[in-house]
Amino acid sequence: YELARQRFQAILDVEPANASAAVAIRQVDLLARVATSDPSVVDAADTQPGDVALQLSAADLTMVAGDADSALRRLLDLLARTGGDERDLVRQRLVDFLELLGPDDPRVGPARREMARALF
Repeated sequence: YELARQRFQAILDVEPANASAAVAIRQVDLLARVATSDPSVVDAADTQPGDVALQLSAADLTMVAGDADSALRRLLDLLARTGGDERDLVRQRLVDFLELLGPDDPRVGPARREMARALF
């Protein structure tokens, strides 16, 4: 994963506006995070809604499994319950997921609006 990330970063270094390379880095980062995750994290996160690290891991696994709706819902709910540095981590993960989905995905607009309401 690190080599793939380096290669995509090299593209961005030369072409900062290359949206495909930027999304590819997000995809590589997501895959790297879930590569060492235990699927039982999702069940653990369901019983511990206040554990930010568990929630982020569960959202990653859910997203990779193809359930973007559940991944976004988990993060949006978590965003409303967190503050400070933890909130920023959750916000960034949401931004990453929304970028992965792309601007044409019908879930992106409503999720962005809900995220804005939670933040402000």
